Amino acid sequence: MRKTGPILILIIGILALVVDFAPGIVVPDPAAENGNRVLETKLGLDLQGGLRVEYQAQPAGGRIPRPEDLEVIRRIIENRVNATGVSEPVVTTQGSDRVVVELPGVSDPNSVRRLVGQTGRLDFVPLGSTQKNKGDPIDPQQFPALFSGEQLSTAAIATDQTGKRVVTFKLKDEGAKLFEQYTSANIGKYFAIVLDGSVISAPVINSAIPGGNVEISQGGIGGYPLKEAQELVTVLQFGSLPFPIKELSNVTISATLGEQFLNRSLLAGAIGILLVMAFMLIYYRLPGLVASFALVYYSLVLLAIFRLLPVALTLSGIARFV
Repeated sequence: MRKTGPILILIIGILALVVDFAPGIVVPDPAAENGNRVLETKLGLDLQGGLRVEYQAQPAGGRIPRPEDLEVIRRIIENRVNATGVSEPVVTTQGSDRVVVELPGVSDPNSVRRLVGQTGRLDFVPLGSTQKNKGDPIDPQQFPALFSGEQLSTAAIATDQTGKRVVTFKLKDEGAKLFEQYTSANIGKYFAIVLDGSVISAPVINSAIPGGNVEISQGGIGGYPLKEAQELVTVLQFGSLPFPIKELSNVTISATLGEQFLNRSLLAGAIGILLVMAFMLIYYRLPGLVASFALVYYSLVLLAIFRLLPVALTLSGIARFV
């Protein structure tokens, strides 16, 4: 037992060093587009740079947003942002009508802003023999909706009997009845999922769909690409906001500024830790050396855990770490 402890400590320490400093390590990650991600230290908005957007909930239908309405908006926006794969987004409410979104490391801020800011009028629209592609506009006069997104109950990513990725959703009773009637009479025709007048998906009806349990598939190896499936589920689940929102401001923090913050923070942290270790060595001698080694060991293991999870480090997070 006495021999096992030091060996275990040594093995954990070596593994932590590999995780912390070895470049190009790939680990499984179901949330990643290809199922894997490169092991790296995730940084927050203040260090990595990114986007900060402030929204204001607008009155609608003679109603003013209440605190509970604002919380619903915050939760929907947070779910939308999480589904894009942005690391450690921060979505908070401020005052009586503001929602603030912070997105670290965003590579395409405009696409995220469009997704977050959409009011989200979701409709299920019969197209008949007319084929539409993703992004095509829909004329409601020419293609009236069969029912709205209010008839949607749940949506998720799943796999079919052949193991291919598909998107499934379930309709409420009224929507299920209408959909069953339409699909029974229109096999081989097109049916579109439309958000704010723009086609999100327009699959072919392969068979009658009773019970409101709908499965959308896509050709190709593996079925639906993960990113497209996530976007579709996001639209289905979190398409409609209870109140329209207006973008008040947006600030892009450059990665260069974030790098300066990071370098200064690391320098300050290193100086502080070295001063503490020097005091311990001078005052406690050998016990101080052992304690300093334990502190470094613990730091390496904790950083390895942060990289594996991953946990986003911010300025305040680094200060707490130190």
